[in-house]
This record gives sequence, structure tokens and C-alpha cells, in this order.
Amino acid sequence: MPSSSGNDLSKSFEPTPIDKAICIPPKTTSNTTV
Repeated sequence: MPSSSGNDLSKSFEPTPIDKAICIPPKTTSNTTV
């Protein structure tokens, strides 16, 4: 695998877990509140 792929994976991996962790709690709270 080229270095480009590694960088792409790292960049895609950073926002993925963060977005999911931030999108999961608020969504669950919103669903429970609603």
C-alpha cells in the first residue's frame, strides 16, 4: 500500500470515529427526549 493510502486512511479514520461518537450521543438523546 502506498503512503497516499495510509494518509487517506488516517484522515478518514480521524473524522469517522469522532463524527460517530458525536453523532451517536446527541442522536440518542434527541430520540429519547422526543
